[in-house]
Amino acid sequence: MLMDLALQGCRIAVASRLSCGMLLKLLICFRDQAEFVTIERAVVRWAIDDQFGVSFLERSSGARASLAVCILQCWQGAERAAAPLLSSGPRAQDTQ
Repeated sequence: MLMDLALQGCRIAVASRLSCGMLLKLLICFRDQAEFVTIERAVVRWAIDDQFGVSFLERSSGARASLAVCILQCWQGAERAAAPLLSSGPRAQDTQ
């Protein structure tokens, strides 16, 4: 399961352990996309328990663009979810 995502790499949780230095090819599927985003080459940088972090070494420009769109959508979704918490004054329904 993909836990964190950046343009340079990601954190993944899995049932099996991987070793630092392992080279991987990743196929990432996002809910709103029909096709996989392919990372041609990634390297395991750290592994602790059931999680590991990878750095992307090779990816196409299309993969980079898909990752950027996904990251932007996640940030926008997080900002919308946090908006009521960031309000500085009473809401209209709170004053009635």
